[in-house]
Amino acid sequence: MDSTSTSGTWHVRFLHPDTRAVCGAGILLTDRHVLTCAHVVGQALDHDPGGPRPEGRVLVDFPATPEVSSRWARVAQDGWVRKRDDEGGDLAVLVLEGGQVRGAFPPRLARCGTPGRRNVKAFGHPQGFSGGVWAVAELIGAGGSHLNGFSSMDSRSGGLSCRDIAALA
Repeated sequence: MDSTSTSGTWHVRFLHPDTRAVCGAGILLTDRHVLTCAHVVGQALDHDPGGPRPEGRVLVDFPATPEVSSRWARVAQDGWVRKRDDEGGDLAVLVLEGGQVRGAFPPRLARCGTPGRRNVKAFGHPQGFSGGVWAVAELIGAGGSHLNGFSSMDSRSGGLSCRDIAALA
């Protein structure tokens, strides 16, 4: 397997360190960096996602790897964009402890270009779905309070819709 694999080994699951309850998902960006939402880290650490960068360690695992490896991770020094009241921010970049995860590879990423009509899919862990679930949607144009930054979606999932997943979260 190489770094262009699309087998899902890039999938990172965030766990509460005490209960091991699934708090959300992330994506492996490099062999030691993970991208997720600040609210996911906040839930895992019982920390306000609108506050300053948390200092604690987060437990993550890689459910699509052969050995379902788990690791500790910390928010990078400049890797915290707090969740804002205006729907902006809400990003966290974490650094994995313990080196590269065996069998985990970042996905091939590319620019999306100008927002327009295109099919997309998203993977997440709404409450009650610790194994995760996919949602399929169509981007239909700019929207939200950040017209140059957000894209509006029209759900097309045969199973759970984006709205169903959001309602469960």
